[in-house]
Amino acid sequence: MPDMLIDLGPGLVAILLAAGVATGLLSGLLGIGGGVVVVPVLLEVLPAAGVAPDAATRLAIGTAHAAVLLASLPAAAAHARAGRVDRGLLGAWLPGLAAGTVAGLVVAWAAPAGALVAGFAVVSTVLAVLLLLGERLRRGAAPAGARPGGVAAPAGVGLLASALGIGGGTLGGPVLALLGVGLHRAIAAGAVFNLVVSAPALAAFVVAGLGAAGRPAGSLGYVAMVPLLLLAVPAMAVAPAAARLAGRLPVGLLRQIFAGCMVAIAARLVWRLAGG
Repeated sequence: MPDMLIDLGPGLVAILLAAGVATGLLSGLLGIGGGVVVVPVLLEVLPAAGVAPDAATRLAIGTAHAAVLLASLPAAAAHARAGRVDRGLLGAWLPGLAAGTVAGLVVAWAAPAGALVAGFAVVSTVLAVLLLLGERLRRGAAPAGARPGGVAAPAGVGLLASALGIGGGTLGGPVLALLGVGLHRAIAAGAVFNLVVSAPALAAFVVAGLGAAGRPAGSLGYVAMVPLLLLAVPAMAVAPAAARLAGRLPVGLLRQIFAGCMVAIAARLVWRLAGG
């Protein structure tokens, strides 16, 4: 049973609400799972609220999967209504993505908490590089009916996303864009990938955390429900409008801003691992 009350003051509540808005914007505009924001924020907020660091890591990842799932539902629906979801592309990627998701959950339980945080820092840095250099690294347009990335690319995306709580679209969208898939198609596919990865990952974190010590009162497995509510409400409110704008706004500047945020997040996580 959870054995402690979570102590969220006004400052921590404001931080979680702001992170929820950012999650909705990223999910709608870029098809990126907001876990890249939620996990680092929760790694700061949960210990500040009295949660032990080891429990905080898995709570952060489990809660991030829940927040990504809730934010991606309206975002994916908006992209589908706009006709940007490529069903052939989904069919090519979903089997490998699902297999990678299962493998990532095994890694999540086998790896120590510090290794998961280090992995998140590495992925954040790689993502920033992909976003900043995407146009230079990008291949020519993928031909119709092609399977961009084969099986390895979706499997690798699923593994990293489920283990680290970052959402399938966080890496899947940029990788597809680099493989020649049109940016708006890649963003729409990324919103669906978020659902495919986060739904089973959330179920696994809920079941694995039942009865675990060190969780805040009101937690459902490794999902902290109060922080989740503060994250999910603004995310779900913002995501549909952001998705509608995605087809009309130039995303180059947004990608650069997001890449800068990823560098800052990676630096903070490295500082944390070094004892700062």
